[in-house]
Amino acid sequence: MGEFLTRLCAAPEHRSVPQRQLSRGAEGLILCCTEIFLLIDPPDMPDFPMFNTAKLHCEAAIDLALAD
Repeated sequence: MGEFLTRLCAAPEHRSVPQRQLSRGAEGLILCCTEIFLLIDPPDMPDFPMFNTAKLHCEAAIDLALAD
């Protein structure tokens, strides 16, 4: 994981990291901060699930706020 984050922040190599992780058997990526999501564009790899936690948290907060 440390190698992943270090490489991700070292543009222009950041686009090769998801492909390398996929080749190592990863089934998806958790994009755990907004900066990572800005570096990697999920449409670049449409068959490889990527989860933007900032978006997921916002959607959950909206759902909770509208629940009652």
